[in-house]
Amino acid sequence: MDLNTFESRATRATESMFSFAAFVAAAEDLSTDPRYADAWLDAEIVNALALAAWEEQGRLNGLRSGSRPSGRMPSKTWPH
Repeated sequence: MDLNTFESRATRATESMFSFAAFVAAAEDLSTDPRYADAWLDAEIVNALALAAWEEQGRLNGLRSGSRPSGRMPSKTWPH
């Protein structure tokens, strides 16, 4: 991924959970670069936690109203 594409996707990554997931997937090739491996792994973990929260939200909402989760990033603040 070239720098312009990376910056563009990084800028949009927090618009929705789906944008963030797409950014993490596209940045996977950075995981082999020692300069970015830790940051990519952290992003992958955040992505997995957000997906789990989204799925749980969908299950809970589905039980209550038959609605689907919004796809927006969960509003929890994750510990650092």
